[in-house]
Parts: sequence; structure tokens; C-alpha cells
Amino acid sequence: MRRFIYLLAVLLLSAKPLVLHAQAEDFSTYSQLTADDKKMWRRILLQEDAYFRPRNADYYLSNSANPDLAKEFDLAEQYLRGTLPFTGAADATPWCHFPARFAFVAKMIYGSYFMPEAYRSCNIPLPELDNTLRADIVQTFEQADSGEALFHVDLLVQGKRFYNGSILTLNIGFGRRNDTANRLANNLSALNKAIILVKSFGGDGEVTILADDSPNGIRTNRHGQQVYRINLPAEKIYFLTLLAFESKQATFPYHLMRANCHSYLQHIFTAVLPEPPSSNKKLFFDFMPTFMEANNIAEKPVFETYRYWPAPRQGLDDMAKQLNWHDYQALQGFLSDDIIPAQEHLKTSKPLRLAIGKAAEQRENSLKNSSDILALRDEYLSSELLLSTVTTVSRPSVEDDNAVPIFNSPHASTLKTSALHVNGKTRLQFELDVFNTMADQLQAAAPYGFTLGKLAIQTSEHGLAFDHFVFAQQNSVDNACCGERLYALGFRQINGVSIDLVNDPKKINLHPWKLKPHVELNLSRGLGTISKGGWSVQVLPNLSLLSYDEYIDLNVNASLGWTNGKWAISASKLGKIYGPDDRRSRPDETLRAEYKTSQDTRLELSYKHFDRLGAIAGVGYVFAF
Repeated sequence: MRRFIYLLAVLLLSAKPLVLHAQAEDFSTYSQLTADDKKMWRRILLQEDAYFRPRNADYYLSNSANPDLAKEFDLAEQYLRGTLPFTGAADATPWCHFPARFAFVAKMIYGSYFMPEAYRSCNIPLPELDNTLRADIVQTFEQADSGEALFHVDLLVQGKRFYNGSILTLNIGFGRRNDTANRLANNLSALNKAIILVKSFGGDGEVTILADDSPNGIRTNRHGQQVYRINLPAEKIYFLTLLAFESKQATFPYHLMRANCHSYLQHIFTAVLPEPPSSNKKLFFDFMPTFMEANNIAEKPVFETYRYWPAPRQGLDDMAKQLNWHDYQALQGFLSDDIIPAQEHLKTSKPLRLAIGKAAEQRENSLKNSSDILALRDEYLSSELLLSTVTTVSRPSVEDDNAVPIFNSPHASTLKTSALHVNGKTRLQFELDVFNTMADQLQAAAPYGFTLGKLAIQTSEHGLAFDHFVFAQQNSVDNACCGERLYALGFRQINGVSIDLVNDPKKINLHPWKLKPHVELNLSRGLGTISKGGWSVQVLPNLSLLSYDEYIDLNVNASLGWTNGKWAISASKLGKIYGPDDRRSRPDETLRAEYKTSQDTRLELSYKHFDRLGAIAGVGYVFAF
């Protein structure tokens, strides 16, 4: 039977004219397609979004980077009918390069997609179309204080190979095409990260498909992962797979905001999903969780939370909290410099042995070169602690008070509307955050978070005034410190960096339409607690490099915060060491209170005092989207 199906498919794709069923005549040309079918054809050809279209002309049968949709359909139909013959290698036929569009045209003509047997000569690892075929979205994420929280997403297809029934796993993803490495940058990790960030705003993107591979190495890196089961019929998952293999032929633009891995998955899913009731296309950047939320409108969601793997580092952090100060220092020495504690020390501390064994899982080279580390790894693997680190659950567990939360939210932008009282004058201010990992959380008492961009605009009866623009602001929490007493109190190293473009930074009463921008590079490094019974405290020395006045500003900022999950309050005091008398971006005293009105909205009260410039008081409404 299988042999018969294969021969029939080959006949359908041969270069000889075929006699079609009389009922197929109604759907034999593009002009006779329904409006929905034409829209689907446009999406299959990836012509729906001007930000994300293939750049190479040979991705289309007409060899034009701006294809005519009707002509593309007619050319595919001519190949199928045999009126346009193809001469060449069996695995280089048009339907081998573009399996999805030919399957779609075949369905319009014959009433069904081509089965996998039709593509046997193409050497494409396609799955069998049966009830074993399933697919997942795999979201790789980090903690909310990391720029890496702008996470990667993959499509994972699992089933059986159509020709022998063996297990098949396809990891389908999208990323920036690598170019020549910069040796100097590779030797300077901070510079390398900066170059990668700059390059991410331009370049070429490509689709990657790895057979029999798990996405992003679940067990081999430090990231956690959230898996969403895709509740679609097997036929639609099969067509997604065809479209993924077809899009490997394309050269895409790549841009961190609007042509990224999220964009790619959204575009191939629109070819199999109905139109959502409201637009899910965001103005500023593509974000797959928002797309999934917009399509989960039915009783049974299309994207269903299925499984969560905690990051290996998260498990190690939990283990590290059980260590005393001496053992913790030994663990950090192993993590940073591969220093193995003395045997006498290891013998007296089983928690330290298990923590180093856990850390050794991520260090293949160390395991190969040291029998001592291998023994510690084996002891950890045989311990009862292993069970708690590999158990999978449907969604992340609630973190304890002294941990930075995992960023796992469908909302990554905020818009704040505030009424400001500035030296006796009332102003309306709009503040937009693009990719804010704390978008739907209270921020007043949280000393961590990452924001890719922040724009503030003021309004008055005389017009608009640009306040400031922040590019890449990150406040991160590092290892515990600094001595046994502070370690016992939960003190951690806290670092911050931001690049600000501030308009007329020596004034707080801005004049509409006047633009005097100055650049501020702000660096901070200090210590503090995250939360102890709701309370947190930080002491952060700051260094700012300025494009005005003394060019350098040194100060120390001390802050105290409290939160109960519904309310958050914080106060801070700035101590000046050297630099300008006042900067609008660095008030001398602040008071801030937030009240969470819903999962996505909150109210905010703020007060900023400047020694010489005056004060700014405000009340605002913030919503995450």
C-alpha cells in the first residue's frame, strides 16, 4: 500500500499532463480562489509584513523579490499540471525547494495536501501524518535582571519518520546569520557583548532546522525553559513543517525588534491559524507570548502551558543558600576559577560536595580532566536532591523572597501617564518602556530589572518637550557578599548600567520644542538585599560620564524599600562626592509608592527633590501590554 501511494505521488508530480477530476476545475486558477485562500497564499509566500519579507529573488518561482501573487500561483499550478516541465536533479525540483506552496496549490486543485511520500526524492526528513505528530513552542528565558531575558523561542516538532516509522524530532528556529568573527572583540567579553547588541539591529537572518535535537540544549546550558503544547490538528502541524523547510531557502532581514525569532514563528503560524478577533501585531517589537495570548480565545487554547524546566543555575542557587559563608566562598571559587576545595574541607561538608557536583554537570572539560570532580558529580547524581531538580511542572514555581524572579510574562512593555507638578506648573507626561522585564510587577522596592528602551515626553499648553530617552538600562543582582555577617543577612552584589539621552539636564522645568540633548553613561556597583520579610536596602556608589559640565559625577545612593505584593514603597537619599550641583536624572531625595490594581495595571505616586532646582511631584497610571 505504501509503495502504491508513493508511485501515485510521483505521477502527480511528473512532467506529463494529467487528467484532473471534473470537480477540481472550479479551483484550478488563482482568480477563482476565495478571499481567505488568497490571504493564506500571501502568508505562505511571506508577503504579509513589509518588515519580514525574503530578500532573495530566487525564493520565488518568478525570480522576483517583489512577486506577483497570481503569477506565483499559476507557475506552481503549471508545474503540477506538467505544462511547465522541469529538467534537473530529482532533489532540486521546485516542489523540493518549496514544499508548502506546492502542497497548498495541490489542495486547491485536488482537495488535499500532498502526503510525505510525494517528497521522498527531496531528501527532506518529514514526519508521518498521523496521531503521533505533535508540536511545542519552547521558550528559553532568564531572570528578570538580565538582558538575556529577551528570550529565544523555538518550534519543536515530534513524530515518526514517514518512510520507516523511526522517532523524528525537529528543532525549528530563526536567528541572525553569523559573519566574520572579530578576534579583538572575542578577547574582550564586554566589548563582544556590545558589538553583538549593535549588530542585532541589522543584518541577515536565517531559518535553522536541526533533526533529532532538543532546543537550545535543555540539559547543557544555564537557561530555563517553558514549553507550550500546540493544540492543532496533525494536518496543520504537518503544513507548519513544510513551511519551515521551505523558508530555509529564504534570506530574511534580521532586526532585534521587528525581524527576530518571535517574528518568524508568528509568520509561519499565521498560515495555519484563523484571524484573531483583534490585532496582535505590536507597534514596537514582535513578542511571541503576546501573539499566543491573542490566539488563545477559544475554550481550548491553541498554545497551552505544558512543562517547565528550571534553569540549572536556579537549582544551584537554591543549594547555595544552604551553605555557610566559608562553604559559599569555596563554591564561588569553583564556579569562577575551577578551584577545587581541599579534600579535608570537602569531607566535612556534604552540602558543599553536592553543590559542586551540581555545578560540575555544566563543565564537561572539567569532568574529563579531573577524577575528583567526576566523583563529586556522581555523588550528586546519586543523591536525593536530584529528584527535586529534574521534576517537571506546568509553570514556574513561586520564587522565595530572596530571589530575582524569572521573566515569564506575556507583557513586556509599559505605558505610564502621569500628571506632574513642577515648580508650581502642571505638566502631563507620557513614558513608554519597550521590553521591560518588570512590566507587570511592582518596581518601587525591586532593585533589579532590564529595559531595552525608555522614552519620556512632556506636554503643556505650548507644545511638547522631550524629557529623556534611556537605552539599555540593566540593574542586576550578583553573588552574595561581603563577609560572614552580611552574608547571613542576605546581602548581595548589585550592579547597574544605563545610557541616557537627557534634554537640558540642568533644569526640571523644560521648555516645549527646545532640544538640548546630553549623553549620560551611568555605572553603579554596590551591595544590598533583595527582600527580607518584604524589606530591602541598597547602598550603591555611582559613576556617571557626562557630555556637559565637569564630565564626571561621583555619588552614593542609599535606598530603602518595602512591598507586600499589593503595595510597594521606596525612599532614597543621594550623597554627592564630585560633579554637577544638580542633574534632573539624579534627584537628591526620592519617595515612590505603587499600588497594584490588577495583574497588568498599577497606580504610582512619586516625589523628587533637587537641592537647587526645586521638586517634581507626580501621580501616574501604568499599564503593561
